[in-house]
Amino acid sequence: MLRHRMAGWLCASIFALLSGSALQAAEPSRPESSRPVQQQVREFDIIVDGSRVGTSRLEIAEHSDGRTVATTDAQISINVFFFTYVHRYQGSESWQAGQPRKLDGLTHAGSDRRAVRAVLEATRTEVSVDEHPQPAGPAVHLTTSYWYWPAALDKLKAISLLDVDSGATIKAECERIGEEAVVVGTRTINCTHYRLKGPSETDLWFDADRQLVSRKSVEVGHRTELRLQSIKRIEIAQPATAGKPAAPKL
Repeated sequence: MLRHRMAGWLCASIFALLSGSALQAAEPSRPESSRPVQQQVREFDIIVDGSRVGTSRLEIAEHSDGRTVATTDAQISINVFFFTYVHRYQGSESWQAGQPRKLDGLTHAGSDRRAVRAVLEATRTEVSVDEHPQPAGPAVHLTTSYWYWPAALDKLKAISLLDVDSGATIKAECERIGEEAVVVGTRTINCTHYRLKGPSETDLWFDADRQLVSRKSVEVGHRTELRLQSIKRIEIAQPATAGKPAAPKL
């Protein structure tokens, strides 16, 4: 039983760090005129103490109304003798002008289930957990999906984060370490390395588009990493201008 609990604690800690933000049904509603104009998929491996224990799929869609929607389906499985503990997070985040605006997340931890919904405003954050409203919290700069690093954070020494797994607000100190190269598959990506010091120390690497490439920390004494494996950019056919047929592809 103790080992089962330890597996649960480890999974919960990992997901507090690794939860991504694919709950298409939970994506905030948008006007019919809004449509994706650019889209990509990033596939990650989740590594604990050098062993691959799960995967995370991050979809990033930029919309015609200026919003960016990031959705993720992440799952880890940890074996303890004859017991397998499975922890899965599915979520959707809506961002605009470099700031998080809405979050819908669903966590399955063993037999437990938790739904988190948040509206993030300039001066406050409204959160409900399992449809129960929580006391309003302060404005946040970032979520613990860490899928994107806003340029405005480069000027800050301390930030507030929304934990996508629990809906809690976290305080952390942030530091820009510098430029570093990260190997992804057969290629190398030039990244900027940042470090957050909060409940745990988290190292983050972002590419030139300020999107996540790698994430590392130590959780419950275990080395944990989110490691990018591939990036796939999806071509989206744009509707023809009224009265004009779509131009043929050459």
